[in-house]
Amino acid sequence: MRVTMLRLVEYRSQFEHEVTNVPEPSWEQIETSIRRLDGHRFPYIYLILAEGPPVEQEMNVMGGQGLYRVAVTLNGYFHRRLYFLGQRPERVQIWTSDQGGWEYRRHLTPDLALVLRAARYFCEHGDFDPELGWEERDEEEPEGDAEPDAAPDPRRKAGGGR
Repeated sequence: MRVTMLRLVEYRSQFEHEVTNVPEPSWEQIETSIRRLDGHRFPYIYLILAEGPPVEQEMNVMGGQGLYRVAVTLNGYFHRRLYFLGQRPERVQIWTSDQGGWEYRRHLTPDLALVLRAARYFCEHGDFDPELGWEERDEEEPEGDAEPDAAPDPRRKAGGGR
């Protein structure tokens, strides 16, 4: 297994959380942590290949209770997410404790088996599962954890300038 650390986050209350690092996790520990995700007490986990600097190499699985987002930071990509065609352009809250988290429906899946497949491939190969659809973060798309009414600055020009 190429994953060197499983990082678990558990919220004891709305804003108080605890982080547990599990070195050299087994697949059973990883699968159990993904199945336990509930979007509130257990909102997300990290599967870490290597910690930064300059950049951490990791997979983040967020959500639970039938709606998951998988994002990978690796090989020059930052939060490259699974992508599902044909989804409405709406944003959905997938994390309800602390500041919470929102994501576009096109980056969400109710398919736990698919999430486990992506995670297992990442754990075993240290890479994106090439059989799944992945998308890079669109420069004009607001961050996935922003509130639903947040929008890109309309004065922003292409190429990042104002």
